[in-house]
Amino acid sequence: MEQAKLHIDELNKTFKISHTNKNMRKSYQFQLTMAKLGQLNDVDDVNEQMKQVADYSDVLIDFPADVLNLTDKQKAALDDMEQDKLQELDVTLALKIQGMSNAQIADVIDSMRDSEHGDADSKSEK
Repeated sequence: MEQAKLHIDELNKTFKISHTNKNMRKSYQFQLTMAKLGQLNDVDDVNEQMKQVADYSDVLIDFPADVLNLTDKQKAALDDMEQDKLQELDVTLALKIQGMSNAQIADVIDSMRDSEHGDADSKSEK
């Protein structure tokens, strides 16, 4: 598998992405966490919903920090990013670990954006 790279503007740094089993497992766990968040409407307990959202916010920082071996200062810079942009970064990282091409990743990110806009459109129509 070709050595993938990921540039993070907020850190002004390009990282090499390792396709290790350890990183693959972490990328799958991140995606599982995202999928669970997408099912929040199935959770009746508001406290549980908020806990899952808060936990997900932590995962958005912890996943790239762990995989890319970020410093505390770099983690803080990620924490200052807009959540949508940080989520796109994490998805990009997960998919690069899994060996997807830049074109495939761009399609996924575009679909995410379309889905978010569709959700916003449907909420504004109510």
